[in-house]
Amino acid sequence: MPHELRVRPFAAPRHTLGITLAAGALTLAGIASTSVKAEPAAPRAPEAIYRSSCSFCHGHQIAPGIRVAPELLGRALEPQSITYFVRNGPRGMLAFRKVDISDRELEALAKWIASSPAPAGQVKS
Repeated sequence: MPHELRVRPFAAPRHTLGITLAAGALTLAGIASTSVKAEPAAPRAPEAIYRSSCSFCHGHQIAPGIRVAPELLGRALEPQSITYFVRNGPRGMLAFRKVDISDRELEALAKWIASSPAPAGQVKS
C-alpha cells in the first residue's frame, strides 16, 4: 500500500492571529510615541544670521563700486518690508524658508537691520 502524503495548508490558530495583530499594533504605537522629536533650536543672533545669510550679497563688493545687491544696513528700512523680501525673494534674490530662518529669527533680524547704522566708511544710499 502506498503511503499517501497529505499536506494541509497552514492556517494559524485564530487566537494567534489576533495576538500577532495586537502585538504589531502596539509595536507601531510604541514607535510612533517614542520617535525622536527635535527640540527647537535656540534662535540665532541677528548679527550671525546676517553674516551667514545676507552679507555676501548685501554690502559685498565684487569689484570697487560694484555690488551684488544693495547695502541694507543704515537705510532705516521698514521691518515689514525686510520680512516680505526675505520670505518672497524679489527679482534675483533667493527666498528664505522657515526652516532656513525661523519666523522668530526673521522678526529679530528685520528689527536689527532696520535699526543698524551704516557700516563704517559707507555713504547712505
